Amino acid sequence: MPVFLQEGNGQVVQVGEEVWNLGVTSCGLVLGFGSIGVAAYHWPFMTDKDGYFQTFRRLVDQVGVLDRIEIYTNPMPGGSTESYEATTRKIRKQFGVHTIHYIYGNSIRGVDVSLTVTNPVTNVNPGVSSTFLDLA
Repeated sequence: MPVFLQEGNGQVVQVGEEVWNLGVTSCGLVLGFGSIGVAAYHWPFMTDKDGYFQTFRRLVDQVGVLDRIEIYTNPMPGGSTESYEATTRKIRKQFGVHTIHYIYGNSIRGVDVSLTVTNPVTNVNPGVSSTFLDLA
């Protein structure tokens, strides 16, 4: 059964589960890979508001030792990447693990994304079109 995430919602999932990020505008699907699960969070607008970090932290606290974070967003509307970059860098700093931010598809209009959780993720729809940031 797929996991459907609306804006601001998250869930702990396991490898093999399918996750859908629904109602996307410039939101992100953020995955925190831990030793006993994966934190999946529909991050609103990929902005760096503290409440979003707190929500993701509560999920991450349930997945064991955090190994890395993967972020999936559509291309930024208007070509402005500052918000995406600032939030991705803050996520890397706060969680202290390898953080990779991927862009999927080519549409700047909000496009929902789905993926099958693997470690690392290899099946994304629409497909990954570029790596935005790779912060080791």
